[in-house]
Amino acid sequence: MLVVDNRRPIDVTMFLDRGGQRVRLGMVGGPGTARFLIPRDLVLGAGTLRVIAKPRAEFETLEDSAVIRPGDTARFTIDMNDVRLVVDPRL
Repeated sequence: MLVVDNRRPIDVTMFLDRGGQRVRLGMVGGPGTARFLIPRDLVLGAGTLRVIAKPRAEFETLEDSAVIRPGDTARFTIDMNDVRLVVDPRL
């Protein structure tokens, strides 16, 4: 699961990327929060998953990456000046 907390006043489109395979998840209104199910094939096996946010009407790309495994919850926070990705491993 990916939980996105968009604290900016602008909408963002969310993507996941692993090894060049990019998947569009959807939009998160600004400010707002959304939950997305991470496709299982992107979290199977070893490797880093990149979480990407593209703000509407801006050229900037916001991203962070981490190793995310099946059952983990990843929290992607978009602040005014930075982004961060924190993974809560499944217990």
